Amino acid sequence: MTRPGFQTTIDECQLKLEYSSFQLERFFLNTCINPGTRLQPINVDNMVRVIPYPPLGSDVDPYISEVPYELGTISWSIEDTGHRTSSKISEPVLCFVEIYSLNSDKDINRNYWEQYFILDDDHSIVAPNGALFQTSDDLDKISIDLQKDKDQGGLLFGYGVVFTIKVEKGGEKLTYYCRKDPVANLRSRSTT
Repeated sequence: MTRPGFQTTIDECQLKLEYSSFQLERFFLNTCINPGTRLQPINVDNMVRVIPYPPLGSDVDPYISEVPYELGTISWSIEDTGHRTSSKISEPVLCFVEIYSLNSDKDINRNYWEQYFILDDDHSIVAPNGALFQTSDDLDKISIDLQKDKDQGGLLFGYGVVFTIKVEKGGEKLTYYCRKDPVANLRSRSTT
């Protein structure tokens, strides 16, 4: 079901990150926190939520998604909830999505990921640890296309989204690197 104000297509699963600029402003202005880096961003799992917009007829879990091959694209975007906005927070800029396999495969390299996704040299990088990093020229949306005509089963994967946000603090604009990682958030809940 498509929610008002958000467009989805029949072959695209959109995972929208929603945040409150008011809540982020209070967090950044009232804490003494390192601004983070691209590789060591600030965890904002408690302040950003993932809202899935799957195509009609599909069932996509926003925390751990099994890739349904009938989809053509998975995309991530970020948006302020707009309830109580802040003039001290800039629009966020998506840096990259880190995708990692939760299957028990041992040798994860570019060939492994190309079984599931269509990778391009400009926006897809596979790290030595096997994680796939996807970037985009677009500042507020990152997408990756899925391979078609595959019948080898699904891929269970986790992902982390890294974005920057500028905060006016003490008369200057500071850039903070933030990360939303639904799998880490899910695993951090107590099981007792």
